[in-house]
Amino acid sequence: MFLRLLLIIVLFSNWLEEWIPLFTFSDEVLALVLPILGLTKMITVKKQEKVFTKLEVLVFILISIISFISVISTIYSSTHNTFSLEAYTLFANVKYVLIYFGGRVLIKYYFSNNIEDIGKFMLILSSVFSMVCLFFFVLDLLFNFMDSFGNRFGFKNVAYGFGHPAEFSLAIILFTTLNLFFNLYLKQKIGYLYIILNLFLLFTAGRVTAIAFFLLLIILILFFRYFRRYVFGGLIISSVCAVAFTFDKFKQTFVNVQEPRGILMLAAIDIAKRFFPFGSGLGTFGSNASRINYSQLYYEYGFGEIWGLAPWYDVFLTDSYWAMIIGELGFIAAFMNLALLLLLLINTYRISKGIFGIVISFPVIYMVISSPIDTTIVANSSLPLMFITAFLVSLRLNEINKNS
Repeated sequence: MFLRLLLIIVLFSNWLEEWIPLFTFSDEVLALVLPILGLTKMITVKKQEKVFTKLEVLVFILISIISFISVISTIYSSTHNTFSLEAYTLFANVKYVLIYFGGRVLIKYYFSNNIEDIGKFMLILSSVFSMVCLFFFVLDLLFNFMDSFGNRFGFKNVAYGFGHPAEFSLAIILFTTLNLFFNLYLKQKIGYLYIILNLFLLFTAGRVTAIAFFLLLIILILFFRYFRRYVFGGLIISSVCAVAFTFDKFKQTFVNVQEPRGILMLAAIDIAKRFFPFGSGLGTFGSNASRINYSQLYYEYGFGEIWGLAPWYDVFLTDSYWAMIIGELGFIAAFMNLALLLLLLINTYRISKGIFGIVISFPVIYMVISSPIDTTIVANSSLPLMFITAFLVSLRLNEINKNS
């Protein structure tokens, strides 16, 4: 019962945050509670018992080194924020790894034996969620009561009660991942109608990155399921589809330097050169802390007069995770951070190669793909992404160990 409640809180954390302000801190609270529970349990683990994979150990080492570099960069930088906001930024940077490791231990030792029961529950919950969203979409066509976030693909873009369509899209992606995993595990089949319904719901949300990712997901599933000899071709086709859908956003970030994302990235690279080998320090560029206490670097780079980056309208200041990492921590830490994410991705796939490995990898793939044009990794959305990843990795590892 506790695991079901925890999964509901995790999956609906962004929705709960919108309606119950207390849940604004759900990611921070669980990022502290889960590792504490995990460490408490690991004290009793036998010395010869293997808890984490070698790649996960490397991830832990890397995040420790990155944290050390971030502290050094903050101490020696000529630009500073308040101590509390610097500490807040450091915690935000490591939060997703804490959630992952805490979740791994929690599932491994407390909830590994009831996979069939929790699987049936998740299949029902995922289906009910999508059907309820479809019901509200039809109602909105009749009564037009949901808030609009623009118009794309011929639909009024809506968030179905979430704070933003991006948060709803993330919920759809995670429910699809869980539905795929448990359908494969319990029934050895794929719910294609469910996938098509969720793709339609993503179009109603109008999030281009999420739709591109979902198309990539569908193509990979089809190739791993039916065309195993041509998986490489599937990867090429899915990548082309993803690039085609997200080209404009990536162009804004890496090509068109007149757009806010491009301006952020260019400034971040220049800051990393100025403060080499580290960055400008925690809470000084691209982070939420640098927006709360508007950084002096923004004035130096003329952000105070740029729409979307100025203090009077700063909605794009935290629009690129990599601009934040490069600017605040420097090139070395940014490279290590990229290696960390790739290790996490490789680890999720190596747990169970083939179609199961691909499905388990979906949350991490989405996090990596969206990182240049979003700050999902350090935002509240890191909670559902990393906990569901830890959940599936632990379940699959326990099942493999049991069978062997």
